[in-house]
Amino acid sequence: MAIEIRIFSGSNLLEDFSKYSWELSKRVKALSYSEYKIFALNLCIEEIFDNAFRHGNKKDTHKDIIVSYEITQEYVDVSVQDKGKGFYPDKIPDPTLEKRLEIPEGRGIFLVRSYADEVFFEGNLVRFKVYR
Repeated sequence: MAIEIRIFSGSNLLEDFSKYSWELSKRVKALSYSEYKIFALNLCIEEIFDNAFRHGNKKDTHKDIIVSYEITQEYVDVSVQDKGKGFYPDKIPDPTLEKRLEIPEGRGIFLVRSYADEVFFEGNLVRFKVYR
């Protein structure tokens, strides 16, 4: 069963996101996912949500972020959609290149690609899966 949550940038964003993240972690833990997988899931959600707020919605307090997830015994499937124009993930510079190592941004997508088992980019929607 998929669950959808709308979080408005103008609401108490951090509090709303923390409630959502805690509830998701609780459900995944109840299915005996490993601590590593729970860490990976939380890291990916945090990075994608932050990108949706800062880059997609440009911190516009009138735009919402839609978070959907499905939890099964085999995987957790998460989608995060903002109101932005979308982006081209292949155009994001590799943060591991020597010339980018000291730049304190641009690591979110890299981390998600590293920790999620599958990642899909569709305009202003990012979807990822973490398998058990």
